[in-house]
Amino acid sequence: MTQKSKYHILLIVLLCLQMPLYAQTILIDSLQNLLSRKDLPLEDRVTATSMMARITGNKDMKSAIVLNQQALALTAGLKDLKYKANVYSNLTQQYALNDSFSLAIKAMDSALYLARKSGNKQALGLAYFRKGWLHILEQQEDSAVHFFFEALRILDGQETLTCEPTIYYFTAATYGDWNDLDGQEKYARLALSTAMQTQKPDDLVNGYQALATYLEYRYREKKDSSSKYLLDSALFCNRMALQIIKAQNGRLVTRSAPAILSLNTANMYAEYWPEQKDSLMHYLYMATDYAKATDQQEILANCYGMLSDIAVADGNLNEAENLLLTAFYTVESYPAGGAQVKSNIMHALANVAEKQGNTAKALKYYKQYVDYYQQAFDKERLATAKRLGAQYEAEKKDKELQLLQQKASFNKELNFFYISLAIAAVLLLIFFFRSYHFRLRSSLQNQQLLELEKHDAQLQLKLEAEERARLEA
Repeated sequence: MTQKSKYHILLIVLLCLQMPLYAQTILIDSLQNLLSRKDLPLEDRVTATSMMARITGNKDMKSAIVLNQQALALTAGLKDLKYKANVYSNLTQQYALNDSFSLAIKAMDSALYLARKSGNKQALGLAYFRKGWLHILEQQEDSAVHFFFEALRILDGQETLTCEPTIYYFTAATYGDWNDLDGQEKYARLALSTAMQTQKPDDLVNGYQALATYLEYRYREKKDSSSKYLLDSALFCNRMALQIIKAQNGRLVTRSAPAILSLNTANMYAEYWPEQKDSLMHYLYMATDYAKATDQQEILANCYGMLSDIAVADGNLNEAENLLLTAFYTVESYPAGGAQVKSNIMHALANVAEKQGNTAKALKYYKQYVDYYQQAFDKERLATAKRLGAQYEAEKKDKELQLLQQKASFNKELNFFYISLAIAAVLLLIFFFRSYHFRLRSSLQNQQLLELEKHDAQLQLKLEAEERARLEA
C-alpha cells in the first residue's frame, strides 16, 4: 500500500468518527501527526486542515476561521476547485456563527461559484445546503427549503450520502415550525432512514430527535388518551438517541445535542408523567452533566431553572431562589451570555420573591428583568439590522449580476445581429456580383449574336450579288 493511500484511509476514518468534541484528544493528535508529514499530498493537507478547523470551532471560532483561511490558501496549488469550494462552504457556517453575516454571504457566493465551476455534485450540493442553512439563520424559511430541495436534487443519484440526512433534519424542523405535520413526518423519517445508511452518530442522533419532535407535535394536535402511543414512541426515540450518544463517548459534531436531548426528555416527564419524579430527575441531572461537560451555559441555566420550578412546587422557595441565582451567574460568567436568558431568570426570581412575600426584592428583580429584556431587544434589533444589511448587499449584488447577465445577453444578441447583417451584406454582394456577371455575359452573348446576324446578312447580300452577276452574264 502506498503512503498516499494510507493518508486517504486515515482521513476517511476520521470523517467516519465525526470528530469528537469533549473526548477528542486522540483525533486531534491524529490530525496533528498527519499535518506534520512533509510528504502529505496537498489535497489531504487541505482536508485535514479544514477538519481541524471544524473541531477548533467548537470552542474557539476565531481560531477555526484562521485555520480554514490557511486551508483556503493551500487550495491555490490545486487544479480541482471542489476543495476550495468546500472550504468556502465551511467558512460560510463559521462566519455566520461568528456574527459576520456579510463575510458569510460572500463565502457562500464563492462556494457556489467554485462548486459549479468544478463540476463536482457533492461540492455543489454542500454549497446549496449551506446557502439554505444561512437562510434559516436569516429567518427566511421559504428560501431555505428551496435551497435544501435544490441541494437534494443535485445530490440525487450519488453513490455516497453526504449531507442529505442533515438537510432532511432541517427541512423537517422547518415544516414543524410551519405546523405542517405531514411534511414534518415525511422529512423526519427520511432523516432517520438516510442516517441508518450513513451510520454516522450525528446523523442518527438528529434523525431520532427529528422523529421524536414530530411524534410529540402530533400528540399535542390530537390530545386524547388513544394517542398516548405517540408519546411512548417519542420517548423511545429520545432514549435511542441518548444511547447512541453514550456509546460514542462524546464523539459528536453537534455539541449541544446530548444536553438538549436529555433536557427534552426531562421536560417530557415533567409535562406528561410528573408522577415519575425519579425518571424526571435522572434526565435532568444528565442534562446538567452534559451541559457542564460541553460548556453549554444557556442549557445549564435552563436546567437550573427547571430544578427551581420543582423546588417551588415542593415549597422550597429559598432553594428555588438559590438555583435561579446559580443559573444567572452561570450565564453571566460566559463571555457571550445571553440577555434574553438573563431576563427570563430575573422574571422567575421576581415571581419567587413575590411568593416569599418580599416585595422590595421582587421589585428589584423585576427592574433587572426589564433592563435585560431591553438589552435583548436591542441586541436582536441590531442583529436583525445586520442581517438585513447583509441581505440587502447580497440582493444588490444579485441585481448587479442580473444586469451584467442581461447586458451580456444583449451584447450577445447585438453581436449576433451584426454578424447576421455582415453575412447578409456579403451574400447580397455575392448576389449583385453574380447578377452583374450574368448580365455581362448575357450582353456579350447578345452582342455576339448580333455580330453573327450581321455577318450572316452580309454573306446573304454577297451571295445575292454573286447570283445576280451570274445571271446577267
